[in-house]
Amino acid sequence: MSRTLTLELDERVYAALAEKAKITGSTPDQLAVIVLAERFPPTPPEGRKTADIRKFFGSVRVGHPSGLDNEAIDADLAREYGRGLDGRDE
Repeated sequence: MSRTLTLELDERVYAALAEKAKITGSTPDQLAVIVLAERFPPTPPEGRKTADIRKFFGSVRVGHPSGLDNEAIDADLAREYGRGLDGRDE
């Protein structure tokens, strides 16, 4: 279902909208719909919960530490910079 909405915009606001629309290859009307949809996303129907992504926190294992241990990062960089393009130590 869709609805029609008529807006009265200040000339400067419309000019900015028209300029951005031209850059993106759309019309001012299309860009206004996109901007409004991004700013006011639809809410899920009542009784329906949105997915809780927190259940996925920590579920990916990359096989090596990926934290903020600067000393380990520095050691990794030093080791890699010491190798040539063929992967052998220079």
